[in-house]
Amino acid sequence: MPQSKIVRKRGSVMAVTATAEVLFMPTGPVGRFSNTLSNRVTAATRGFAPRNSRPTWGHEPAAHGRSLKRSFTSSSATRGLRIYTAVGSSSKYSAFVDQGTGIYAGNSPWEATILPPGAVGSPSLYEHTWIPSPKSGKRVGTVIIKGQHPQYFFSRGLTAGLRSVHIATATMPGTSLAGAVDTFPEELASHVTAATEPEIAFLASLTEWRRWRDEAWSRHDPLGHGGARTAEHQRRADAQGLRVQAQRARRAAAKPSPEQRTADNRRRQAKRRARLKEAKTTVNTRSQQKIAERARFLHAAIEKYGARVDPSSLEFRSGYWYIEVLERVVARPGGPTLLLPREIRGRKIG
Repeated sequence: MPQSKIVRKRGSVMAVTATAEVLFMPTGPVGRFSNTLSNRVTAATRGFAPRNSRPTWGHEPAAHGRSLKRSFTSSSATRGLRIYTAVGSSSKYSAFVDQGTGIYAGNSPWEATILPPGAVGSPSLYEHTWIPSPKSGKRVGTVIIKGQHPQYFFSRGLTAGLRSVHIATATMPGTSLAGAVDTFPEELASHVTAATEPEIAFLASLTEWRRWRDEAWSRHDPLGHGGARTAEHQRRADAQGLRVQAQRARRAAAKPSPEQRTADNRRRQAKRRARLKEAKTTVNTRSQQKIAERARFLHAAIEKYGARVDPSSLEFRSGYWYIEVLERVVARPGGPTLLLPREIRGRKIG
């Protein structure tokens, strides 16, 4: 209930009213803290939850956008001066993934009833009641399952969420929490469910898996399990072995003898030396031709043009020697005679 107090100080009178109920309103400090705690616990649990690495089938919640990570929800409630927080999942299999199954949950291994295919369209469905050959009347081999490791993402997410709001956590013996468990809000426990049922959507998936398996069986394709290998699978394995042996025999027959390899190597070395010799001869001949043509071209230019030849302009470009000579040019009739450089070219080399 509200508490009021009159304060008188130096000529002033103040009335102070404290309402404790405001603290526990949805928009009050305790309500905002509860919402923050719930959101952080949910986010932390999503971070610790595993991802699904196998195919998602049509009957599973993940096929409709309801994956395990998106199925978590948290809730907080106040009872007196205590705040209770719970985290759970709307997925029916969440408790099995969290707590583990089989030998990891204190139980024994068990015989598998149905194992879904490993990929879409795969004929690797295992069904313990399937009889491959009606003549033999024998069922497929037994598959023993040990179970799956526990993930403990609920407790890890709850601990991380509490720590994020600076609440220390500790693992205590169960007897020390007996009083707290007695007053735990029952509505929070409804967030955790774990049950599997052969519903209509699962039966539709099972019908599709059986169709993939039966079609592969009619084609004599291997079904992916050792106990269900067909005669066609064994025949293909034997044929593959024969093909490998024949290929090895052909390679051995085509492999040259040591004497033949030595002779082939000698012929390759002789051809290589001949190519190197030809290239060296070509280079030497071209160099000699270049030197001889330079001397001839310079001598012929001086003999023809005399002092008008500029020896410093001698240049070799694109297989030709070039040199500049001064040539008399009349700019206009009756005008002066000018000497302008003109480039002449020698003979082609190579």
